[in-house]
Amino acid sequence: MRQNVPNVASLLIKQGTITARQVADKIRFYSGICYICQIEPMWSFDHVKPICKGGSNLIANLKPVCHSCNSRKGGRYPFELAKLRERAQEIYQKRQNNVAVL
Repeated sequence: MRQNVPNVASLLIKQGTITARQVADKIRFYSGICYICQIEPMWSFDHVKPICKGGSNLIANLKPVCHSCNSRKGGRYPFELAKLRERAQEIYQKRQNNVAVL
């Protein structure tokens, strides 16, 4: 496993909520890519069901997420972000074509 464990995961490992092995398996399962945009490398772990909506710190509720998607998602559910994924793909395409992203 990477020495640089994403911030949420390292905190939960210290608390004993999840294990380093579970984190490594989750990162490997998603190939280290954000589960929302499926483009950017992961930056942290996201609570799929937000804590503010009754979500838990169990590994089943955690998925890898990039900084941009994590910032945009906030306390929402992933299904509320269909447009976010479309926008991320649009940005990716513009970057590939060297077009300014607004």
